[in-house]
Amino acid sequence: MNRQQKLLGCVTLLTVLENHLDASNAREFKDIIAQLQNSSPQLVLDLGQVRVLDCTGCGALLTALGSQERLGGQIKLCCLTEPVRQTLDLFQMLRFLEVYPTRDEAIGAFLTGPASLTSSVGEGRAPPQPIAAARDNTCGRPSVVPVYGF
Repeated sequence: MNRQQKLLGCVTLLTVLENHLDASNAREFKDIIAQLQNSSPQLVLDLGQVRVLDCTGCGALLTALGSQERLGGQIKLCCLTEPVRQTLDLFQMLRFLEVYPTRDEAIGAFLTGPASLTSSVGEGRAPPQPIAAARDNTCGRPSVVPVYGF
C-alpha cells in the first residue's frame, strides 16, 4: 500500500496514497496500523486520496480503531473525500469516528481533546463520544493510578 507517514511529536500522521481502501488492500492497511501502534498511541489518518471505501475497508478502520483504543490511543480521520464520507455515513460510522476537515485540525485535536470537534460534526449530529482512558501528559498514554489496599 502506498503511504506516507510522519511522526509529529506524539502523533503519527499516516497519509494513504491509494484511491481505494477495500478488500484488495485492507489486510495490508491493518498490518501497517499494527506496526504504527508501537511508535505512537495517537494516529491521524489522512484519507484525502481515497475515493473508494467498501465494507472491507470500513472493517479495517474499525479493527484499527478498536486495537488503538485498547492500547490507550486514538485515531482521528481527516481530509475525507465525499464518496468516503458518504460510505462512512451509510454504515453509521460517523457517529463514533472523529473526523476533521484538515490535518492541522486533527493533529490539534490531540492537544485540545474532543471538545474541539465543532467543525467536524455534521449538521444535526452530536459530537462523537470517544472511548478513552484517563490521560496524562506523556503523549496521551493512559495514566497509571496507584491503588492501595488496606
